[in-house]
Amino acid sequence: MKQQGDLELMEGSDSVFRDLGDPDADLKHAKAVLAAHIIEANWEMRTQRSEGR
Repeated sequence: MKQQGDLELMEGSDSVFRDLGDPDADLKHAKAVLAAHIIEANWEMRTQRSEGR
């Protein structure tokens, strides 16, 4: 941990759910990653359509 002024900084894992001690952390993290991929794919499709591809 690093001390910076009045704030204490902690390095977390790759999952906020795990960092917060959620018992379903792995499942929730997987769902969040999947949702991010779906949103990214949807954005790319919309961009390609608007560019006339």
